[in-house]
Amino acid sequence: MSKFANRTMVLAFSLALFGSVSWSQTAILQGKITDGIGGAPIPGVDVTVMTAYEKDPKKAITDKDGVYTVSKLKKGSTVKAFFSVGGYKPHPTATQVLLAQATNKQDVQLFRDTKDAAYWGAFAEMLKNAIEASAANKKQYASLYEREWSLLGAAGFSPQAQTQAAQQLMKVAPQASESHTIITFASVDLETVNKTQINFRNALVGNEKLERAPIPPDVATAIAVYEFNEQPSAPGHSKFSQDFEGIWGASAAHELKKREPFEPNKVWYMGNKPDKKILDGTIGPA
Repeated sequence: MSKFANRTMVLAFSLALFGSVSWSQTAILQGKITDGIGGAPIPGVDVTVMTAYEKDPKKAITDKDGVYTVSKLKKGSTVKAFFSVGGYKPHPTATQVLLAQATNKQDVQLFRDTKDAAYWGAFAEMLKNAIEASAANKKQYASLYEREWSLLGAAGFSPQAQTQAAQQLMKVAPQASESHTIITFASVDLETVNKTQINFRNALVGNEKLERAPIPPDVATAIAVYEFNEQPSAPGHSKFSQDFEGIWGASAAHELKKREPFEPNKVWYMGNKPDKKILDGTIGPA
């Protein structure tokens, strides 16, 4: 066989080898997005995957069964995936995924941002069962209820959802009544929350004067934080903060100032760390 033929065979073998290696390095990310209560699939969820090696993100949308697939990713890399759909929080939900296999699964549960009592009643029951199963010491229950419930506000849920969740927790979990914050939110009726939120919203854009409302400072702060996040560019932030301090006091104004806005680009877990989650994937990555 001639030297030319030998070189041709070596070249062909090399191309085939490198081609197969390149193909074997690709990966797929797929999974199912469901409602945290009842597990119903959520269609129409926008899935965006950011990588360190491509400028443009890869995108997909969940089908009627809540299933998505993102292909042509690099095996062995770590990607950041965002899941976003109107009416659900966090918006969006973010998680990091190591693509260790050719096919990688990442299921996600989202919660509806709703004031529906039945929905949050089911949430309260689920949280109660999870806490009682995870903590043998009943003295820890109150702090665990407060920690897990407070994550609703951190994840950008509406004041109405936070209030309804607190009220439902009070009904099903006696230990939740030991939390001052949960009691405070549970004591406020939704109509008052609605009226206060409308006033805050209009005050932020300069259409109304901030008015005193019959709600505790903790609840007023939560409503203000929510509206600040909803209207980050509103012209009345400075005037609002001054008036807010005059009505609800320096302590509440300090809380409002130090509250960090919800940042969807941060990986968000139901708990401070992945290994500290009480509800595995209740809000955020499953």
